[in-house]
Amino acid sequence: MKVKILDSIKKMGFASTELIFYVIGVAVCFFSMYYADITVTGQFGLVFWDSLFDGKILSFYENAMNSGVAPEGAVYDIGTYIIFGLWEFPVWLLNRIMGIKYLTIPALIWIKALPCISVILSSIPLYKMALKTGISQDNACMACIIYLLSTTAF
Repeated sequence: MKVKILDSIKKMGFASTELIFYVIGVAVCFFSMYYADITVTGQFGLVFWDSLFDGKILSFYENAMNSGVAPEGAVYDIGTYIIFGLWEFPVWLLNRIMGIKYLTIPALIWIKALPCISVILSSIPLYKMALKTGISQDNACMACIIYLLSTTAF
């Protein structure tokens, strides 16, 4: 999977300066992402695993409300927490085995990586759509860079 993503990005035909801006765009998304939402959503992804292994998966929203993570509880659809939960299974497992806290810097970096990977993956079809509409390869690359640097992306 990792190789396919890198191959897709290489096939996009970025010039070296464009590739630098693409990487900067990803870095901007990663470092400027709103922490509060990620930490809350990420912790509810971990509550998903607690609910699953406690046999209370149908009470996920009640468990989220009682978790003390956020006073409003889980506010997104369950699918969001399942995706975050699947991504954060290593964090949940390390917490259970070694007692590593959910809000340590490595755990937060791991949580933040998921939306950044999603943004990178969404730029690939954007590039392909731009080419199919007749936009030049250079402008299609620039469209991806602009997307990564837009407020919509992060």
